[in-house]
Amino acid sequence: MAGALDEAQRAALVEKGVAKQELTPFSQEDKTEFMSAFSERAGKAGVEPPKPSSWIDFANTDFERAYICAGYIFAGAASFHSATFSPFVDFHSATFSQHANFRSATFSQTADFQSATFSARAIFLNAKFAAWTGFSGAKFETSVPDFRGAEMHEATEWDDVSWPKFRAANRSYGQNISSRPEDKTAARDWVFAYERLKQEMEKLKKHEDEQFFFRQELRARRAADAFDNRFSWNCILNYLYELASDYGYSVTRPLGWLVGVIFLGALALSCDGVVSASASPFENALRLNIANVFSFVPLVKDIVSDVTFAKLSLPFQIASIAEAIIAVILFFLLGLALRNRFRMK
Repeated sequence: MAGALDEAQRAALVEKGVAKQELTPFSQEDKTEFMSAFSERAGKAGVEPPKPSSWIDFANTDFERAYICAGYIFAGAASFHSATFSPFVDFHSATFSQHANFRSATFSQTADFQSATFSARAIFLNAKFAAWTGFSGAKFETSVPDFRGAEMHEATEWDDVSWPKFRAANRSYGQNISSRPEDKTAARDWVFAYERLKQEMEKLKKHEDEQFFFRQELRARRAADAFDNRFSWNCILNYLYELASDYGYSVTRPLGWLVGVIFLGALALSCDGVVSASASPFENALRLNIANVFSFVPLVKDIVSDVTFAKLSLPFQIASIAEAIIAVILFFLLGLALRNRFRMK
């Protein structure tokens, strides 16, 4: 298998913890010895093993005993289409260098994909997972796994999974890694994949995972829309939703923006002629801003000094109205985040 890997793939595997000697291609002498041993075991002279980079075909195979490929390197594309794993299957720390097809596969007992690396597409369409399934620490480097039509077990674990990026910028989200959608079609495939994972987690009552896949779905939708026009209203509103509250999940973001609105607004308001003429311009501006932001609280109005909204110049009156609207939106996002964090329906 090592002979089918390029230097970049070998370096990535060494970084992952695979021993260098395991990744050293055969010398000509080693290859000759291996071919001879293979022919002898096959019982027929001249028989050669498949090429390492060729398609690995386990389609429609019934594995009647445990199938253990922990740490295995699939240099070529691998197909387990409609395969049935009756006992458990172990792909722990395995590496799929090309496509991995588990379409319509049946996992009758535990399925271990922990720390596995999927360098290309991972297809689990219509697969059935009947018991514990672990993807903890797995890496999906270039695309999102497709679980549409799959039946997943409630004990499906997604801790510390690395997901691909949504754009080429240096900014990343959580555990995102190396790739991004190549075109709108690929981006929409990501949307469908995350949408399906969100739906399945909702059905299994796995709230944290459901929220995560919901956020990933919205990022994928923005990436798809950006191929048409990155400055469209869909993209702008999507981005603002993420920036303001991480799609209704972050408590600190709307709270931080709210504090910023109050203090920056007070700083700007202290330049107004009426406010700047008072004894304490910034203090009066801060009080007026707090009253404006918390206008829904009756007692807050009592803290306003002799400076009132009616005395402000027209530009600052308009700015105050805009600030109040922004504050309402931020309060709503703060409440939404609290509800999502505490799983309130």
